[in-house]
Amino acid sequence: MGFVELLQVVRATFKFNGSFWSWVQGVNLNWLGFVLVALFIALWGLFYLIWKATRQRRLNTDL
Repeated sequence: MGFVELLQVVRATFKFNGSFWSWVQGVNLNWLGFVLVALFIALWGLFYLIWKATRQRRLNTDL
């Protein structure tokens, strides 16, 4: 998020134009924050399930 905000400041300071810079200026930082939090939660859940599955398999093979 900080990088996107930095790009927005650079665009405004140096008055860059183009489709990439227009897209950067149009990025909604609130939406980006929600996406990053959702991605963090989804990845945490996925890796938790992977950890549980591999832990269960290790416990079964140790018997």
